[in-house]
Amino acid sequence: MRLPCTLEELRGRRAAYWGRESTGRQAERFGPAAQREQRARAITAYGMVDSGIE
Repeated sequence: MRLPCTLEELRGRRAAYWGRESTGRQAERFGPAAQREQRARAITAYGMVDSGIE
């Protein structure tokens, strides 16, 4: 299987998620809640399917 070459090729594909721990002031803007929100927006914007895998 080849990797998608364009953003359009992501449509319908399943998306898995991994986050990173933020430290200090990073957590205010880039903590787990912000990462989940950004993930949801990206999955929706590119027509992907959230696999629920974290």
